[in-house]
Amino acid sequence: MEHVSVLLNEAIEMLDVKKNGIYVDCTLGRGGHSSEILKRCPEGHLYCFDMDRQAIEESRPRLEKIGTNFTCVHAPFEKLGSVLDAYHVKQVDGILMDLGVSSPQFDDGK
Repeated sequence: MEHVSVLLNEAIEMLDVKKNGIYVDCTLGRGGHSSEILKRCPEGHLYCFDMDRQAIEESRPRLEKIGTNFTCVHAPFEKLGSVLDAYHVKQVDGILMDLGVSSPQFDDGK
């Protein structure tokens, strides 16, 4: 079953992605929102957070088809500040948090 991002277009439109911006997706999931951000910021960078290693592993190839200007972070988004500090990021142009449930986690009880 393919995951479909809810309100994808609306969220990306409101984020108003700049081609050289720095963005954070606090909830990478299956990479739907991150993919759209990457398409719009070919000269910028995207930091993708998720606590689910499987989500990161499944999303990475999808993102690599678009570009290499992203960093996947296996950490809770509450660590956002310290992680960005470690990457010497002082400010960002936008942050996205999709705080709904992760349907693949319900589909697979493991």
